[in-house]
Amino acid sequence: YQFLNHWCTSGFRSQKGIFPKIKKRANTKVAIAKGIVAPNSPIWQNGSMRYVLLCLFCFSSLFGAGREKLLDVVAGQWIAEGVYTAAKLDLSGYLLNGSKSVEHLASLTNSDEDNLYRLLRMLASVGIFEEGPPHNFSNTSASALLAAKHPESLRSLVLFYSSEISQCFDKLDKCVRKGKPAFDLTFQKPIFEYLRDHTSSAKLFNVAMTEKSQL
Repeated sequence: YQFLNHWCTSGFRSQKGIFPKIKKRANTKVAIAKGIVAPNSPIWQNGSMRYVLLCLFCFSSLFGAGREKLLDVVAGQWIAEGVYTAAKLDLSGYLLNGSKSVEHLASLTNSDEDNLYRLLRMLASVGIFEEGPPHNFSNTSASALLAAKHPESLRSLVLFYSSEISQCFDKLDKCVRKGKPAFDLTFQKPIFEYLRDHTSSAKLFNVAMTEKSQL
C-alpha cells in the first residue's frame, strides 16, 4: 500500500488539484467513457490517473475482503480432503529423508502421477509440502507431522477426522435442527457404543487422542 501511495502521488503533490488538470490537459469524457489513457499522456504524468487507480485499488480491497474470506473458508474443505489423502498415502513418510520427484512418489504410492502432482501443488500452495525443482517435493514443518514416524506425528488424528468424523458433517443441518449429535444421526448410535463394535476404529481413536493430548 505504501509503495502504491508513493507511486500514485509522486507526480501529484505539486499540482493544485486533480480534476482541473484533467479537464485542461486531457479529454476526460473519452478517458472515462473508453477507459483508455496513454501512459505518456499528461493525465497520467501529473499523477491524477495514478491517484484514481490507487482509489480503485483501495475500494476493491475494502469491499472484496469479505468475499475473499468467505471463498477461502468454503474452499477449506478441499484443503482438508487433500490433507486426508496425503495422510492415507503416507506422502510425508516417504519424504522424511529428503525430497522426491512426483514420478517416484507415484510409484511408491501406486498413484496416478498427474493427479498426484495436482494434489501436491494444491497443498504446497498453503504451506503443506514444498515444491523445489519442477515436479520435486519435500516436507515442510506442517506436512512432516503427517508422517507416522515423526516424533510429534498427527497422522492418526488426521486419519480419524477423515473417516467417521468427516461423515458426520453431512448431517450437520439435521444436528442443528433436531438438537441431536451428528454422530448419532450418521451411525444410529453414540460414538463410544460405535467404537465398541468397531475395533479398528477404536484403535485409531485411541492413538489419535494420544497424539492430540501432546499438543
